[in-house]
Amino acid sequence: MGICNEFARLVFNASTMEEMVTAYKRGLDWGLQHDFPSLPLLRDMKDEVADFGVYIDRHFNGETLDKHQVYVFHNCTGEIRTGLNVPLRLIPMLYFANGCDMTVSPSGPSGMNIRVPLYILEGSSVHFEQSEDVTFKKYRL
Repeated sequence: MGICNEFARLVFNASTMEEMVTAYKRGLDWGLQHDFPSLPLLRDMKDEVADFGVYIDRHFNGETLDKHQVYVFHNCTGEIRTGLNVPLRLIPMLYFANGCDMTVSPSGPSGMNIRVPLYILEGSSVHFEQSEDVTFKKYRL
C-alpha cells in the first residue's frame, strides 16, 4: 500500500497505546486514505484510543474538545465544540472519516481570530457554525 519503513516501524514497534496512537496520528493523512489501521481493528481498541482523541462509533452531546492537537472521528454523530485552548496554546485539527455526521461549533470567545481545520473524508458530513473568534476551514481528503 506504499507504507514507508519509518511509519511501519513506529506503528508496529509501539509498546504502549500512547506510542501507537502517536504513530497513527503522525501518518494520519496516509492512514485514513488507505484505511490503516482498518475500522474493525480500531473498533476493537475504541475505549483505549478515546483517551488520546480518537473516537469510533460515538455520539457527542456538545462536548468541548480542545486538549489534543489532533482529533479523529470514525462513524461518529452529534455535536462538539472546539477552539483555542489558551493555557495549552493549542488549536485542534479535526479529522472525520467512515460516515461521520457531526456539527462543530466554537467553544467560546478567545479574543483572537483563529482558524480550525476540518479534514473530511468522502462519506462524512460535517456542519459548522462560525463566530467572530473561530473560523472553520474545510478540507477534503
